Amino acid sequence: MSKPTLAIISSVPETWFSFVSGADPRFDPREIASAHKNEKQVFIDAIGIPNIEEKIKIEVIRAMDGIPRDFSADAYILGWSPSMVTEASEKQWIARLISFVRSEVESGKPLLGICFGHQVLATAFWWKVDFMKDRVIWPREIEMQDGTPISSLWSHKQAVYMPWDASTTAQSDDIIQMIQVGDHAQGVQFHPEFTPEFTTFLVKLMRESIESEWLDPNSIIEHIAAKWQNPSSILLHQFIKKYYNI
Repeated sequence: MSKPTLAIISSVPETWFSFVSGADPRFDPREIASAHKNEKQVFIDAIGIPNIEEKIKIEVIRAMDGIPRDFSADAYILGWSPSMVTEASEKQWIARLISFVRSEVESGKPLLGICFGHQVLATAFWWKVDFMKDRVIWPREIEMQDGTPISSLWSHKQAVYMPWDASTTAQSDDIIQMIQVGDHAQGVQFHPEFTPEFTTFLVKLMRESIESEWLDPNSIIEHIAAKWQNPSSILLHQFIKKYYNI
C-alpha cells in the first residue's frame, strides 16, 4: 500500500542562502547550519514525529517553477517567501499558486499556510492582504480564540486584514494572525517552523534594512536569544496528527 503524501509548497529559491559562507564572521556555526538546511528537513524537525518519512511521503514543490499539471497531494504545507502576495499581478507564479490553493482547499484538501502561505490562503478566500505600518521581526505572543496564549517567532512586512467571509481564530494588533477555511485549512502569520538560530540569522542578514526602518537589530537578537525554543511548532505536529493516522 502506498504512503499518504504531504506536499511542502515552497516559495523560496532552492539555493536562497547558498551565498552565505560558513566562514562569514557575521554568523555563528549554528546560524549558518540553520540557513543551509533544506526545507524538507526544516519541517521534519519542526513537526517532531520520529521516523515520519517511514509513514508519509514528503516532497517539496517549488511554486516559482510552476506546480506540475494535475499535481495533487493528500495535504499541504505552504511556506514563507521573500516575495509579497500583492505582487501577484507582476509575478504570475503567485497568481497561479493562489488559484491552485483555492481549488485544492475547495476540494477538501487539508492545508496549513505559514506567513506568505497564510496570505495566499487569505487572498484565495477574499481577505485583504497589505503592508503593515512597521516590519515585525521578533518573538511575540498571541491569544488563541479559546484564550490560550501561544508564542512564536515572527518575521513579516505584510499581513491579513478584514475578512469578507470566514472565521478568524486569533487576532493581535488589528492584524489577523490566524484564519480558518472550513475545518481543514488554516493560515498562521507567524512561523512555527523557525528556530531561534534561523531567526537570528535573518536579523543579522537584514541588519541594514532593519536599521533603515528605525528598528534595533541588537535588541531583536537579544529577545530571540532569550527564547531557546519555538512553542508554536506544536501547530505543525497537531496538523500532521489530525490528518494522518500516525
